[in-house]
Amino acid sequence: MDPKRWRGGRWPAAGLALFAVVAGLGLVLGTRGLETAAGLAQLISLLPLAAAVIAWARAGHGAPARTTVPTPVPPSGPHDDPVPAETAGGLPGRLSPPSGPHRGRRASLLAGAVLIAAAVLPAADLGPRPLPRRAAPAPAPPAPGSSATPLRASPGTPSPGPSGTPRRVAGWVHKTGGVFRQASPVVAGGVVYVGGYDGMVRALDAATGEERWSHRAGDVVESRPAVAGGVVYVGCYDDKVYALDAADGMERWAHPTGGDVVSGPVVAGGVVYAGSADGKLYALDAADGKERWAFPTGDAVYSSPAVAGGLVYVGSNDDKVYALDAATGAQRWFGSTGNDVVSGPVVADGVLYAASHDGVVYALDAVTGGPRWRHEVGAAGGGVDSGPAVAGGLVYVGSGDGRVYALDAATGDERWIHPTGGPVVSGPAVAGGVVYAGSDDYKVYALDAATGEERWSHRTGDIVRSSPAVALGRVYVGSDDFNLYALDAATGRP
Repeated sequence: MDPKRWRGGRWPAAGLALFAVVAGLGLVLGTRGLETAAGLAQLISLLPLAAAVIAWARAGHGAPARTTVPTPVPPSGPHDDPVPAETAGGLPGRLSPPSGPHRGRRASLLAGAVLIAAAVLPAADLGPRPLPRRAAPAPAPPAPGSSATPLRASPGTPSPGPSGTPRRVAGWVHKTGGVFRQASPVVAGGVVYVGGYDGMVRALDAATGEERWSHRAGDVVESRPAVAGGVVYVGCYDDKVYALDAADGMERWAHPTGGDVVSGPVVAGGVVYAGSADGKLYALDAADGKERWAFPTGDAVYSSPAVAGGLVYVGSNDDKVYALDAATGAQRWFGSTGNDVVSGPVVADGVLYAASHDGVVYALDAVTGGPRWRHEVGAAGGGVDSGPAVAGGLVYVGSGDGRVYALDAATGDERWIHPTGGPVVSGPAVAGGVVYAGSDDYKVYALDAATGEERWSHRTGDIVRSSPAVALGRVYVGSDDFNLYALDAATGRP
C-alpha cells in the first residue's frame, strides 16, 4: 500500500468508516447482548450508510482524488495547522475551508462519528432488556464459635399456586462435622435447632440452611432440643443439660447429672424435664437450671418425657413406663413392658402410647396406668425403638423389622404396614395427611397417612435414624452422611 495514498487519498474515509462499523459492532453487542440477533441486524443495516459516507468522501467532500488534489501550501510554523484566512485570501478572522490531507482527515472523522452515533444510539435503546445475571450472594460469615458451612443453600418459602395448592419449595442440604444417629431437629421461629455427634448444637435458617450460630458442647449431642421463651434446652453426653440463648447460642446455664443425657428435654410450666443415663428423671428450673426434684428409676433413662394433665411420663431401661407428679416428682403409677423403653411416650385423648424393645406397642390409661391394648409389631425384627406419633385416630410407629405401622388408636388393630429396606428407628412425624420417617436403608419416606401408599422417598448417603421435623413446607431430618436435609414435603426434593 502506498503510504502517501493512505495519508492523503481515499483511505482515511474508508478506514474510519470500517472502524466505525467495528466499533459499532462492539457497542451494540455489548449493549444489546448476544442473546438476540438485534445487534447483528442493527449493524448490517448500517452498511449502506457506510458506503454512502465513503462515496461522499470520494466525491470530494472528504479527501479529493490524487488527480485533483492541489499541492498543499507549506505551513509557516512548526505545526501542520491551516493557513490563516488573511494569507489565503479569505475573510478576516475566519479560517478557510481545509484542503489536502486535513480536509480528508476531518471528513473521515465526521464520517466515523456519524457511523458510531448511528450504531450506538439505537443500541442504547429504548426498550426493556433482560437484567444481567448476578452470582448469588455469599452466605453471611458464621457467628463466633461457628464452624459448619452450608453445603448448599437455596432460599424459598411455600407460596400458594393458582389452584391454592402450595408450590414446590426450595430445599437445602447442610454439611456438618459428624453423624446424626438419633439426633433430631426441632423448628421454632423460622430456625432449625439440632445437635450432632461432632459435639455441636447448631441454629440454621429454616428457609436457606445458613448457619445462625453454633455452640460446642462437651461431647456428643444426640438429644433433641426443646425451645421455649427464647432459650434452647438440650442434653449432652458430657452428663449435662444445657440452656442456650436461642438468638446467639450463648450459654445461660448447664446442670450436671450423673450420666449421658440422651433424653430430649421437655419444657412445661417453667420447668425443664430430662432423663439421664444415671437412671433419674430431672426437673430443673427453666430460668436458672436449679434442680426442683429428681426421680430415680431402676436403669438408664434415654426416653424423652411427655407432660400432660399435671403428670410427666417417661420410659426407662428397667422395662417400665412411669407417671410422676409434674410438680413434686412423686410416683403416680408405672406400667411394665418386656424390655427397655428407649423412645419417648406420647399422650393423646387420655391414653398413653409407648413402644418397647420387646417389639410391642402399649396403650395405657393416662390417669391410672390401666392397660387398653397391646400390639406386637417388631418382636422378630429387633424391637421397637421408634417413638410413636398419634394423629387422626391412628398410631404410627417404626419397627426394627423394617416396617412402618399404622394402628387404630382405640383398638390397636393394624390399618396398614409399609415395608422399607432396613430397621426403622426414626420416630415418624405426621403433617398434612402424610407420615414421614427415616430408615436404615438410607432413605426418608413420605407415606399416605390413611393408606400407607408411598408418596415419595429420598435417598441420603447413610442410615437415617433421626426423627423428622415438618414445618414451612419442608421435612428436616439428619443422616449419618453428616448432612442435615431440608426436603420439599410435597416432592422430597432437596
